Amino acid sequence: MFLMKFPSLKQIGYTALAVFQRFPIPLLFAVLATSSLIALTVKDLDNTYNEELVKGAYIGNLGLALTLAFALFAEKRKLKNPIKIGVNIALIAFLFSLSFILNPFEKEAHILILLILAFAFHLMVSVAAFHKTEENQAFWQLNKSLFLRFLTSALYSAVLFIGLSIAILSIQVLFDTKWSESIYLRLWLFIVGIFNTLFFLSGVPKPLETLEEEQSYPKGLKIFTQYVLIPLASIYLLILLAYEGKILFEWHLPNGFVSILILGYAVFGMLSLLLVHPLRNLEENKWIKLFSKSFYLFLIPLIVLLVLAVYTRVSDYGITESRYVLIVLTLWLSFITLYFLIKGQEQIRMIPISLCVIALIISFGPWGLQSISRNSQQKRLSALLEIKATKERDQEIRNIVDYLHDYHGIMALQPFTKTSLSDIKTFFKNKNKKDSLNQYQNYQTKENTKDSVLKLLGLNPMYNPSMQGNFYNFSNKEKEVLSIEKASVLVTIENQSSFRDNKFKEITAFGKAFKICKENEQELYLVSGKEKLSLQLYKLGKQLLKRSYPIADKNYNTFEVPNKDLTLTQQWKGLNITTRIEEMGIEEENQKTTIIHYKVYVLIAP
Repeated sequence: MFLMKFPSLKQIGYTALAVFQRFPIPLLFAVLATSSLIALTVKDLDNTYNEELVKGAYIGNLGLALTLAFALFAEKRKLKNPIKIGVNIALIAFLFSLSFILNPFEKEAHILILLILAFAFHLMVSVAAFHKTEENQAFWQLNKSLFLRFLTSALYSAVLFIGLSIAILSIQVLFDTKWSESIYLRLWLFIVGIFNTLFFLSGVPKPLETLEEEQSYPKGLKIFTQYVLIPLASIYLLILLAYEGKILFEWHLPNGFVSILILGYAVFGMLSLLLVHPLRNLEENKWIKLFSKSFYLFLIPLIVLLVLAVYTRVSDYGITESRYVLIVLTLWLSFITLYFLIKGQEQIRMIPISLCVIALIISFGPWGLQSISRNSQQKRLSALLEIKATKERDQEIRNIVDYLHDYHGIMALQPFTKTSLSDIKTFFKNKNKKDSLNQYQNYQTKENTKDSVLKLLGLNPMYNPSMQGNFYNFSNKEKEVLSIEKASVLVTIENQSSFRDNKFKEITAFGKAFKICKENEQELYLVSGKEKLSLQLYKLGKQLLKRSYPIADKNYNTFEVPNKDLTLTQQWKGLNITTRIEEMGIEEENQKTTIIHYKVYVLIAP
């Protein structure tokens, strides 16, 4: 009879202690990241405190990977304790210095740098213990173990979270217990950050030296590779070759999206080859060598397509961080393809090692993605400022100002004006800080600062380049504040709901019957018998476009308009007919003005 044996609490404690003794520094960084993320779930925290917790989260994540890589290196090389302590102190100092060097709250480019560093440090884990040529077998066995352990720990963590969540929900329902709404998120963070890390690290092979002689190969890996990864890579290949044929037939430049498919094919293909690497020389697995050779041969035309896709984007819009990464990946893919076609498939360590080195190189320095991207967009901005103003040129300038400010900080725009931009930023920061009720102080400061830069460059900051076409929303500054003392009749008209029959709305005022009719969504008429009066919606809308108003919401291109500019009173049939616009959306394209939506009050008084 088969009995499932569950580990005792004592055994779990011994395992946790053994993991801590083997990997103390990585575990401490995992605790830092987890506790920081859990603390972030507490409401009503000060923004400064939130920023420090976010720093703790990403430093903990980076530290876990980097110190784990060093721990594996030190264990394999049998480094003495004084050396390990010294290196760990240096690594900790380096990691915490990153929180001062990189500021993702001010420069979005630093978010990408942090992601690239995390990627590089995780690649270090795969190669730190076995990076020499003669350690190829041990390298594969270690990474096989890490890969399978990662999948197992993810499964265990998910099951544990589901089970405990159901238990918490049961207690809440059965005993009418009030739990914090964040309890499930905190539980997930604890399981992923602490349990998952402990479980994963407990499965790291020990001693490492024995892996060079290890020859075991899980059958499931071969099945997964042969029936999942390789078919996926083949599907990508067929799509890409068909698209390449379409390009040759129609003779046009490729769509930028194709680069994602090419990289997807490369990832699935290389992962497949890495997973079946030990089986490549077996007689019954000749298909592996065939797939390997054809994989890299088929990459050659796809790399050409990738180069064209990258060129299309860069030639039109210059280099940004994401395009720089794409350029680097294209060069790396070209190098790896040539390397394996010439040298063969033996040294698979070249893939993670070369990727790790490149990731570290592009993170900092004048050749790094931040410097190259900033310089490229500054050159574009400088060139645009020299040419004649057009709508397209002004929109591009706004796009670049947004990009440089958000990704590289306000000082990236300083070369284009003699006015101190840091003083402008400080002014708005202090001004918005006085509004203690405004929870979007930082966002408001950024928007105010960018608007000031645009004004210094001679552009109207009210235009929102993120909108599709020239679309404007106008809102009455005195919205919902309405004086009806002298009015006998007040009618509310909304073009999206008032005219359900698409014809008219009947009203009675001072013993007279009227109809309010619309015409092509662009105009309203007050009709009495055969006579009609235009309520002048279109005229008011055209006047709004000719004037400047303060912007209220840049996301929706909404402007605040004084009530007097949205109100028109006319004399008709001995009555005062007042048209008051509460809100109106207008689209302007190719010198044509179209009213998209409106809400209007019609007041009739003697």
